[in-house]
Order: sequence, then structure tokens, then C-alpha cells
Amino acid sequence: MLNITFNQIRLFEAVARLRSYTKAAKELNISQPAVSSQLKKLSESLGDPLVEVVGRKIYLTPVGETSFKQFQQLLDNIDHLGTQIRIAQSSGLEGTLKIIGTAASKYFLPFMLAEFLKQNPKVIPDLQVLNSLNELSQQPLDDCDLLVTGKVLPEHKNQFEHFTDQEIIVVSSPNCRLGDHSQISIKALLKHKLILPTDATGMRTEIDPVFTHQ
Repeated sequence: MLNITFNQIRLFEAVARLRSYTKAAKELNISQPAVSSQLKKLSESLGDPLVEVVGRKIYLTPVGETSFKQFQQLLDNIDHLGTQIRIAQSSGLEGTLKIIGTAASKYFLPFMLAEFLKQNPKVIPDLQVLNSLNELSQQPLDDCDLLVTGKVLPEHKNQFEHFTDQEIIVVSSPNCRLGDHSQISIKALLKHKLILPTDATGMRTEIDPVFTHQ
């Protein structure tokens, strides 16, 4: 799991949206050095720089552009969750909340769950993150309150509701010649050695049919 914090996500989103360290610091009520420090830590955690400064202007790197879109979506989801939490507060939620998530959900589900538990301290979370769809197919879901998966499972007679979009993106080393291309065909991509998710994961089941038909 990526070693990033919710505050780092909010900070980078503000810098990317405002294109200014000073304005982001003012909006979040923190010092400008703190903005620079946390943004540097976030870049180190992701393994690539997120912004570059040319003159006095801030530009997003390709990784920065992708992260900005994903972080905005995540913050929107959390804001929506906050609204739903406030609605639910009047009912005085308590008891055990059983959640099952597939591997990809570990990047955003803990943030959403943490915000929910702040507002509902009497709720006891029971969170299980699975590594593959095979594991999910073997799980009894009758007593599960919430299932977070990237794929609708017809064999389970549950109600599935779409709540966010996720992109599958190819990332290359800065030293790889793939980095010189803003677009590349899948056929050309398959000529290179690729590191893919393990078999039976939700992401792998989406990737394999695309590669097979090339």
C-alpha cells in the first residue's frame, strides 16, 4: 500500500488546482515550507515528481496530472461520504460494520472508513481486504454490509451500485524509451517486458482479454 496520508492528498490537490504553493498554504492555513516539505514526501512515496517549477510557474508532471485527477475524485467521494454520515448521525449508528473489499480498494477504502468512524464512534469496523476474485467467490456475503469490488459478480444476488471510475495506467521508468511516447499501441507495448498484477486479481481479469486479442 502507498505510504501517503490524507493531508498530503489534500495539500497536493490544492497546489495542483491553484498552481501556487503560497495560495495552497493560505487555503489550508499552513506555512509554505510545510507545503513544500509534505509535497516532497508525497513525491518520494509515489516514486516520481508531481510538479516542476519553470520560472515562477508550476506545471504538473504526467504522474502529477494522473494523481491530481484521482485525488480530486477521492476527495469528492469523501465529501459525499461526509454528507451521508451527517444524515445517518441522527439515527445513532452503532454495532458491527462488516466490509469486504478487493485489492484495489485498499488505496481509498481506509480513508473513507476512517472519516466514517470519526462520526460514528460506536460502530465497530470489521474490514477484510482480499487479494483475488477467487478469494471473493469463496466468501459468504450474506452477512456482509458492504462489498467494494471493481467488477459486478452475477453469481452473487446482491445489489451492485457504481460509485467511482478507475483507470488502468502503464508506468515506465524515466530511463525507458517508452517514456518518450505520450501514446503507444497495445501491440507495441507487448514487445516489452511488463510487470502485471497477479493472476485472478480483478485488474488482471480486465487486462488479459485486452492483451489476448492483439
